[in-house]
Amino acid sequence: MTNPKTPLDLDAIRARADAATEGPWVSGADYQPSWLPHELITAPENPIVEFTADEQGAADADFAAHAREDVPALLAAIDRVMAVEASRLGADERVRELCADGDRPEVAFYAGASFALAKVRRALVGGAS
Repeated sequence: MTNPKTPLDLDAIRARADAATEGPWVSGADYQPSWLPHELITAPENPIVEFTADEQGAADADFAAHAREDVPALLAAIDRVMAVEASRLGADERVRELCADGDRPEVAFYAGASFALAKVRRALVGGAS
């Protein structure tokens, strides 16, 4: 299991996803007479991975087959969150400038809440807190 305090290396994850065989990947039982029953993940015209033909093997095969679409989708979602956060961080700098003299407590509250959200994002994707 990944340590939740270890920052994600999004570039390495993206590189692995980009290098993988194109999808869609599918999983399903294969009962060829000369083999023991097993779960097989296939891409267009390519067998990729074989799993044992039990309940756990079927679950593992299903998870791995869906990863081909799930990982790029998760990376795209992280990209969107990071773009919004980058925009928000720029706005936060302006808010801090407006709050510099302490006359605008409502603006200072917003800046503090946004700063807390930025810390959560950095904890999820890595970087200094």
